[in-house]
Amino acid sequence: MTRVESARRVRALAEDLRGLGVTPGHTLLVHASLRAVGRTRNGPAGVLRALREAVTPQGTVVVPTHTTGNSLTSRAYRARVAGLTPAQEAEHRADMPGFDVGTTPSTGLGALAE
Repeated sequence: MTRVESARRVRALAEDLRGLGVTPGHTLLVHASLRAVGRTRNGPAGVLRALREAVTPQGTVVVPTHTTGNSLTSRAYRARVAGLTPAQEAEHRADMPGFDVGTTPSTGLGALAE
C-alpha cells in the first residue's frame, strides 16, 4: 500500500465515522477490532489518526486499557497469589511494578489500546 493509498484510507475511515454521526468536538470511547477496520499503512496509528481527524482537535478519543500485571483485583493477580501466605502475598505486592504510562502494557485489549 502506498503512502497516498494509506492517506486515502485514513480519510475514508474518518468520513465513515462522520457518516455514523461523529462530529467535531465529540468525545469517542473506542474499543475496536483492527481486523474489522482493515489494513492501514501505519496500523493502529493510522486508525487513531482517522479517529482524531473525525473529532478534530476540539474532540477527544478515549481508548480503555487494562493493566493486569499490576492490578490487585485482576484474575492474573489472584492466580499468582493463590495459595500464598499473607506474608508472601505482601512480599509479592511490594515487588509489583507501579503503573507507568510510558512503559506499562495494556493487557488483552489489542493494538489500538496499546
